[in-house]
Amino acid sequence: MSKHKPMTLAYHTPVLSQNAQAIIRGVSSYVRLHADWHLRITHDKLDKVLSSLRARGVDGAFVSPTSRAEEDLVSRCGIPCILTHAAGPQKVLPYFTANNRLVGRMGAEHFIEKGFTNFAYYSLDNRLFWSRERLDGFTERVRKAGGTVHVFRPAAASAHTKIPAKEAVYAWPPTSWIGSSRHLHNWMISLPKPIGVMTPDDAMGYDIIEASEELGIKVPEEMAVLGAYNDVTRCLLANPPLSSIALDLEQNGYNAAVLLHKIIIGQEKMKGQRLVNEPTHIVTRQSTDILAVNDQDIAAALHFIRTSFNRPIKVADVVKQTSASRRALEIKFRDHVRHSITDEILRVKIDQATRMLLESDMSMERIAECLAFCSSGTMRKAFRKSKGLNPLVFRREHRKT
Repeated sequence: MSKHKPMTLAYHTPVLSQNAQAIIRGVSSYVRLHADWHLRITHDKLDKVLSSLRARGVDGAFVSPTSRAEEDLVSRCGIPCILTHAAGPQKVLPYFTANNRLVGRMGAEHFIEKGFTNFAYYSLDNRLFWSRERLDGFTERVRKAGGTVHVFRPAAASAHTKIPAKEAVYAWPPTSWIGSSRHLHNWMISLPKPIGVMTPDDAMGYDIIEASEELGIKVPEEMAVLGAYNDVTRCLLANPPLSSIALDLEQNGYNAAVLLHKIIIGQEKMKGQRLVNEPTHIVTRQSTDILAVNDQDIAAALHFIRTSFNRPIKVADVVKQTSASRRALEIKFRDHVRHSITDEILRVKIDQATRMLLESDMSMERIAECLAFCSSGTMRKAFRKSKGLNPLVFRREHRKT
């Protein structure tokens, strides 16, 4: 009987955050398919970890460098590796990222749908490519709606350009708002109100809410705040609780394990593959739970639509909640919400369908019934048009058991 050496993978992470745990769950799901595989987790410094991996004959690794210099170190280590954190796009090493422009567009859409006309983006370091890409997506959607974005510029931003690329450190978050609170406070005070503020992750969203409390800025009445990754602990710790864009990190971990396996056995080469995780939906909590519209007819119509997703409402039903004529309300929707009343009714229903698919075991027929679609086929067609996937495929790809 031939013998073979069990395959060993390593997962390096400085901090076992919620994001890291989600990725590890995905990797583990793949590892469990191979009874002779072993996954080991380490928190040591990267240079020490790499030498140890070589000495122990580890077959492949997921690593989290914090600088370009560390990325170069990983690329020269001789072990198949995938970066779970990267300062920028890679030419050799596969790396984790997200559909960042879509994340930004979803954030902008969230505020636009709630009637905001003032928008801001807060990040401590937009040198990080994924933060820039989220800003680009956010700005693109806001401009399409006729608005502009107020972007936070760290006080030391000009000094960053003087740091040699090899020496620049890209740990995230790079620092806390406490280190430059006066500069941040001045920026927040200068913003027009009410305003929707997007942050590239939940840590930055939490910080903005804390700073708002110090300044006496009301959240969400004066400043609505949206994060990303849906770090539940951090989101619920914020006061008020932070709304966040959920991303499918676990599926990304699984996909990365598949790729790493192929690299180890020679079916693939490391060539800077971009491992993209997709945003699935927005988890709305109190930090954005408000309609920022001065027009009472629009506010009443949006409130009625959002609270009637389980009813077979039509445009005429929405018009009855306002003092406007149907034609006048349709014009107001086009001007303020940037799509039709019918589109908004359907969008709210699809948003609820997304949550039900991810958070329940309900059948398509039952979900369609709960959301007052005339049939499950009608719901499937509308869902596919919105998400680009059949609802069952969406559930299978994004729901975690």
